Amino acid sequence: MILPLSAPSRRIVVALAVSLLLHAWFFLGIHIRLPQFNSSLPPLQARLEPLPRAPELPRAENQRTSQPHITPGIKLKSASALSENLPPTETLPLALPLAVAPGERPLLPRRAQLTFAVTLGASDLVTGETIHTLEAVDNHYELQALTRSTGITRLFKSFELVQSSSGEYSRETGLLPQQYAEERTELNITRRSVASFDRESQRASYAQGAEQFLPPDLQDLLSVLYQFPPLDNTEIVYANISSGEKIETMQFEITNDETITTPFGKLLTIHLKKMHPANEAGWEIWLAREYRLFPVKMRIIEANGEIASETTITDIRVEESPQEN
Repeated sequence: MILPLSAPSRRIVVALAVSLLLHAWFFLGIHIRLPQFNSSLPPLQARLEPLPRAPELPRAENQRTSQPHITPGIKLKSASALSENLPPTETLPLALPLAVAPGERPLLPRRAQLTFAVTLGASDLVTGETIHTLEAVDNHYELQALTRSTGITRLFKSFELVQSSSGEYSRETGLLPQQYAEERTELNITRRSVASFDRESQRASYAQGAEQFLPPDLQDLLSVLYQFPPLDNTEIVYANISSGEKIETMQFEITNDETITTPFGKLLTIHLKKMHPANEAGWEIWLAREYRLFPVKMRIIEANGEIASETTITDIRVEESPQEN
C-alpha cells in the first residue's frame, strides 16, 4: 500500500528529481530536448533606411473654408477687418430719446452705432456681443453687423458672424436693399452667402446661381431691423425678408407699448413675434419707441420652443444731424 505524500513531501521529491536531471546532464551529457513551437513570424532582419518624407499638408484656409462665387459689386468685409475698422464708441455722442408717434417712421441719423450683449438660452451669462454700424449719406445707406463670442466663451467656442446690407435710402422710400451678404465662422469653418437685388428687373440673385422674384417691399435680415413694415392700426404684419440664400414671407404678431428692462435702462417698445408652426424656429424683435424704432432686443427660439439666444442693447450712439434729401 502506497501512502499519499503530504504537500511538503511532494515538494521535496520534485526538487530531488530536478536536481538529479541537472546533474545527469552536466556530468553524463544527457540531452534534454525542449518542445519546439512553429512561429508564424518570419526571421527578424534589421537594416538602416532613410525615413520617408512627410507629405505636405494643405493650408488650413484652403481646406476649411467654403468660398462660393461672390456676385460682382458686393463688398463683404471679414470679421477681423470689420472689428478692426469699428470706430471707438466715444467718437459718437450717446443717443438722446426721440419719441415716435404710432404710425410714424423717424428719419435715420447720419451715423449710428448700437452695441448689444448676447446671452445663450434663458441665462443671464453674457457669451458674446453684437455691434451694428449704420451710415446714411447721399441717399445711400451702409449697414454692418458683427456678432462674436467674447471672454472665456471664446476659448471654448469661437464664433463670428458678419452681416452687410447696402442700398438706397430716402425719407419717402426708407431703406431699399440692393446687396446683402454674410460670413459665418465657427469651429474654424467659414461659410459665405451673398445676394443682390435688382429692383428694375424684380429679380433676387444668389451666389450659388439661384434666382427669385423680388417683391417691391423686400428687406433683408439686417435692414428689416431698421425698416420694418408699417405697424400702425394692425395686430399682424407681413414682411418679405431675404437671407443670403432665399426670400421668405414672415408673419409677425404685434404688441404695442411693452416696457422692457435693459442695461441701457427701461425702454418702451413695440414687440414683434414671428408666427410659426410648433416645429419651426421662432424670432422676436423689440423696437424702441423712444429711440427711432431702433432694435433693442432680439430673441431666437428653438424649434422645441426653448430660447436659443437673446441679444439686448447696452449702448446707443448717433450723429444727430440726419441726412436730408
